[in-house]
Amino acid sequence: MEREISLSYKVLNLIKAIVGFALLVLFAFALNALFAGRASQTANQPHPTSQQLSPTSTIPTSQTDPTAGWKIHTDNQLGFSIKYPPSWTVHTDPATGLGYSFQSPDLQTGYGGAVKTGLYTRVNAWTKEQDPIARNSPEISLQDWFSQYLEESDEVKILSEPTDTHLAGSPALLFDRSIFLFGKTRTAVILSQNRLFMFDCFYADKEQIDSIATCERMLSTLQLLP
Repeated sequence: MEREISLSYKVLNLIKAIVGFALLVLFAFALNALFAGRASQTANQPHPTSQQLSPTSTIPTSQTDPTAGWKIHTDNQLGFSIKYPPSWTVHTDPATGLGYSFQSPDLQTGYGGAVKTGLYTRVNAWTKEQDPIARNSPEISLQDWFSQYLEESDEVKILSEPTDTHLAGSPALLFDRSIFLFGKTRTAVILSQNRLFMFDCFYADKEQIDSIATCERMLSTLQLLP
């Protein structure tokens, strides 16, 4: 009887050992499957690029040219070229209308040429020999020329101090003035080696900001010919 009991315990212990080993193997397989699944998910995830990793990286933005699509007007006699909006018209006869000018399609003027709507840019150019100041002082500075030529009068009022700048690689002055009958204008005077150029951009008061911006874009495209 005792021998049978002892044998039963041995069989029971053997069964427990087999069952325990089987559970251990199953547990090991389960862990291996779990880690393998996580490794697969990690491998399939997109890796961050260097741009994502760097908090200071920037994406280059495209620079647009505000004068892209504009027309180009060239005057070989006066010696300049300039771009202007494609919807504008160009008048090159100084003896008619508003003189040598670039005019917006919505331009309306009153008596004497004062702008009601729209804007126009009037062009004047002359050689130093034609200028009573420059021909007697070939080395005169633009500021000295300005103080002698553009003095205030009953018909012309200087609205802002002239700003020294460069246009088309030549010394230039930018300022605002008011001309009797014509109204307000943003004026640019450019002194090249042999010529003086004056661009007057006349505008309506209510359109001042947009008009001056258009005028300055035009001036930024100015090229002086040899």
